[in-house]
Amino acid sequence: MTQAVRRFGFALLPGHSLLGCSAAVEALAAANDVLGEARYASVLLSLDGMPVAAARGTRVVVHGRLADTPVLAAAVVVSEGLPAGDAGGPADDPGPAVTAWLRARSQEGATLGGLGCGAAWVAQAGLLAGYR
Repeated sequence: MTQAVRRFGFALLPGHSLLGCSAAVEALAAANDVLGEARYASVLLSLDGMPVAAARGTRVVVHGRLADTPVLAAAVVVSEGLPAGDAGGPADDPGPAVTAWLRARSQEGATLGGLGCGAAWVAQAGLLAGYR
């Protein structure tokens, strides 16, 4: 019996770890190989839908922008930088867009997570209350 494909969305922030991102994507692909069918799909996203530079400058082509995200089983922030905090950041601070994206995915029932400093972004969005 074929099951529905579970989509995992990865929000790639500028300067993210290419190793962390690729390890997660490859793990899902390997699971599909072992299962003999596509049960998991990776959806790479950036703030604006344009390629995003990883920590060492490699530009990663994405499937779309955060604002156009399909329904996901899991939403993962991939970042090597911490959010700016309550004081706010520069004009190009991704914080508000990432917070809105995470809160929308939470409302849809997606599992939330982070790679690198990604969990700090989930916490900044106020979505780790009650978790240790």
